[in-house]
Amino acid sequence: MSDRINSMFTPPAVFSRTQGGWFVKCDAVPPEFGIKIGGKMIYHDPKSMILPQIIDPQTGNCATGIGGVSSAPYILGDTFMQGLVSVFDITEKMEIRFAKRL
Repeated sequence: MSDRINSMFTPPAVFSRTQGGWFVKCDAVPPEFGIKIGGKMIYHDPKSMILPQIIDPQTGNCATGIGGVSSAPYILGDTFMQGLVSVFDITEKMEIRFAKRL
């Protein structure tokens, strides 16, 4: 999944074996990308998909917030979760609820 999403940046991100992650030009345009959870589509904030604080010293490109390789599962990590408020109800309903941050 991360291969496909990283290929949708304009220009596409490139996996760096030496850095162990995906890198893209720092001014690249991220794709529109959402995850359907409980029948509701939750969109990833495009501003969080390029990490300017993580630079590949060989290319000067920025890391993307979409990590991993196709053989590994996609993890809804901090770049996805930072745009949401999450409620974990582990006492009564045993459910997780999400709301978009304003």
